Amino acid sequence: MIDDTNTTPVPDATDPVRSAAPSGVGADRLPRDLCLSVFDRWRCGLAHGHGGHHESLDGGSAARWSDGATGRRLKDL
Repeated sequence: MIDDTNTTPVPDATDPVRSAAPSGVGADRLPRDLCLSVFDRWRCGLAHGHGGHHESLDGGSAARWSDGATGRRLKDL
């Protein structure tokens, strides 16, 4: 038996408040086509095919890296 009385409804993708959400991973919890670049413990939160550096935002912190660091660990640099 599944109890769905406490589930949060999925927001409407056409809602202007949700569409203006920041681009960080999970910011709006809607499925998106995200970049697959990972550096150490960070995953890029930008859209797939973006230009420039990769970026991961977590609260007030940001991590940015180039394609050369993708798939590597910080301690190995």
